[in-house]
Amino acid sequence: MIQHTISAIIIFLFLFGNIVGQDTDNPKLNQILDQYLIQGLKNNQSLQQANFSYQKSISALKEARGLFFPSVDISARYSLAKGGREFEFPLGDLMNPVYSTLNDLTGSSNFPSNLRNQSFPLLREKEHDTKISITQPLFKPEIYYNFQIKKQLMKLEENSRDIYARQLVNNIKTAYYNFLKTIQVVKLLDRTKLLLQENLRISNSLLTNHKVTKEFVYRARAELSKLEQEKAEAHKNKTLAASYFNFLLNKKLNTPIEITGQQIQCDTLLPQIKQLNETALNNREEIESVDLSIELTQDGIQLNRSNFLPDLVFAFAYGYQGEEYRFNNENDYWMASAVLQWNLFKGFQDKEKIQQARMEKNRFQSMKAELNKSILLQVNQAYQNLIVGKKSLTASKDRLQSARNSYKIVSKKYKEGMASYIEYIDARTTMTQAEINRIVAIYDYQIKQAELEKIIANYPLNKLKNL
Repeated sequence: MIQHTISAIIIFLFLFGNIVGQDTDNPKLNQILDQYLIQGLKNNQSLQQANFSYQKSISALKEARGLFFPSVDISARYSLAKGGREFEFPLGDLMNPVYSTLNDLTGSSNFPSNLRNQSFPLLREKEHDTKISITQPLFKPEIYYNFQIKKQLMKLEENSRDIYARQLVNNIKTAYYNFLKTIQVVKLLDRTKLLLQENLRISNSLLTNHKVTKEFVYRARAELSKLEQEKAEAHKNKTLAASYFNFLLNKKLNTPIEITGQQIQCDTLLPQIKQLNETALNNREEIESVDLSIELTQDGIQLNRSNFLPDLVFAFAYGYQGEEYRFNNENDYWMASAVLQWNLFKGFQDKEKIQQARMEKNRFQSMKAELNKSILLQVNQAYQNLIVGKKSLTASKDRLQSARNSYKIVSKKYKEGMASYIEYIDARTTMTQAEINRIVAIYDYQIKQAELEKIIANYPLNKLKNL
């Protein structure tokens, strides 16, 4: 009996020496997670797609800026033509009577009096026109407002990318904490297996010494088989958690994940709800996006109003024309033009477009008020969840300590024959569940902190600019 008691104590000390959820400061864990976050922001395919859309909007802004500059074109045309209309010039009808009169007056035949009418084709049989043209808008308001609209659209794409990036950060943190949670559960079940194996050994010894009946051994074996089933489920959860984490990082699903041997630190110092509300309203990209949308609709109003103003464009062309390609002073030409275009009436279309833009602006203003309330509600929910998580941390720690003390007492009494086997199994099960509950409470608290971080948009996304 003494040997049995010593063995149980050794296992008991081994079990209690690995306290789950020990509040140890672990900067290495933060470094590992931060590196994974950088990898996720760099490699995640969905984020890359969002970043491509943002880069495309930057290119569209540069395109809109180019409309302020002159456009320069070179064109060359060489044509062959035959037939078509001709221009008739009545040379004979005009000059023959004049020449005949002059011949009669002078008594000579020096002037020809049989000239024929002439005809000239309107199309040259051969012709070339080679020129360089420069066009510069002098007054065209729609170019300016188009540029402003593209600028707002670019910022909207950037905000859309950042919103997804914040969600990705939250998903990576949550997946990593869930993976660590499964690891701790697997380790706990491995330690519990040693207890159950020792329990089976003690039960066999007691049966050999005719101190218990055979059902005690059967029950010990059943508990060990049940644990093996729980371990299989825990290993499955560990594999799935690792696969999802690697999926978020755009890695092979079976890529090993770096962890640390120490437990994470649980910072239970809660910030003030007022401070959280202010941070969320100042940082959330959704609010800025609505503000940008309001500015966008205002630019749309101005763009439609600009349709009532004239457009003034300067154009200049210099080139060469002729039947043959000769680039000399006899064939060159230039032409400068100022083109004014003014829309006077389009069936009230521009007026209705302005009205539509105003309605859209009112819609976004109403959306902003609703969004502010929604964000404050999200902050409050996340804050309350964090409060519950903090209480769960304290309760799980007390529950685990009580369960361990209870198991220690019942185990000692069971080995001395003063407690039933049912009491022993119940104490062991209660302790195991308390340890699992402690693991869940610790990592769920970290997940709740990550959720609050996402809601108040507190993660520094400036790392995106360096990727």
